[in-house]
Amino acid sequence: MKVLLTLLVTFLSYFAYSQQGQDPMRWITPDGIFDIVVDKNGDAFDLVDLRTNSSKPIGASNTVQSVPSQSCNTGYFTLFFAPGSYFASSAAAQSVACEVFLTLSTLINTSLPNNIKINIYCGDVAGGGAGFASPFYVYPSYPTNPNQGYGLSQVEKALIMGIDPFANIPISVFPGSNNFYYGYLYVDPNLNWNTSMNTLSISASQHDLFTVIMHEAIHLLGFSTLINYNGNSRLLIPNGNNLYTTYDKFLVDHALNPILTSTTAGICPNSNVVFNSGLSTTVIATSASTSCGSNSTDCSTGAKFAGSTYTTTVFTPSCYTAGSSLSHFEDICDYGAFTTTCTPATSPGFNDLYFIMSNSITPVIVT
Repeated sequence: MKVLLTLLVTFLSYFAYSQQGQDPMRWITPDGIFDIVVDKNGDAFDLVDLRTNSSKPIGASNTVQSVPSQSCNTGYFTLFFAPGSYFASSAAAQSVACEVFLTLSTLINTSLPNNIKINIYCGDVAGGGAGFASPFYVYPSYPTNPNQGYGLSQVEKALIMGIDPFANIPISVFPGSNNFYYGYLYVDPNLNWNTSMNTLSISASQHDLFTVIMHEAIHLLGFSTLINYNGNSRLLIPNGNNLYTTYDKFLVDHALNPILTSTTAGICPNSNVVFNSGLSTTVIATSASTSCGSNSTDCSTGAKFAGSTYTTTVFTPSCYTAGSSLSHFEDICDYGAFTTTCTPATSPGFNDLYFIMSNSITPVIVT
């Protein structure tokens, strides 16, 4: 009888996690508590695939893909270039990527020691945008209270706390810290890229690789939302955590009401964080559709980022666009005295021409 109960529990556990796309046979932490890793889009990955010596890095579908053999140490980061990718075939592209992260490192104030590097996997995005990047979020799956507040990505944990955030994860297989990816960065290999860092102008048919990688690297550092179209966190479905980013803490509606609030604001304002029940989810998107492809914001209703010294409208298209909505500044509304010889893409402003963190580098999207 005990044997049957044990088998039943094992089967139910296996079935539950298999339904979520996770295979308990690949767990490397006790009961798989830390094995469901999630990116900013809510896509789940197996922790075991985040190892820098994995032959299936970042959940790549090709299981015979080889371990990256090309990398560069640059500032606080180590970039690993995926075999067969645009980066692996272009020394100039590698130089641009390394220069971007070196530049950012000179601007970062952290106590992270020199012997700990933030590992970033660099590869190709399969169309749909010039670039895409995300840090990883590693938290215990399915906590009793999912509304725990604001969480840090692995990149933020390293820079803010000055530690290797993987070091204290109870890994029972492949033990050892400092050998996991903290995030990834992809670019479209089919675009006509300018890789020169010594020119002030490029042709109309080119896209500037330094600008795109800088944009994506800033997302990696924490400039990104986890708020989904319904107000919940994108982490909720993959691993049961309704955590939001520190960036989300500064998001407000057009009338400056916070999009997120704490149910214990008087005691623990950074815990028990949920979507503001006094608002409608139309502050996130006015349409239930998630695929309208809009590249503009209604400046009279768009959400805002309210920082300590500056408030600006964020990209709030009519329908929710994962990876883009709320995660970019909307220059169509806040370009100020900016002037350019370029023709505004959308009235009334110079859409996607002012902020490096705008949602698009015309004619392609960056997320």
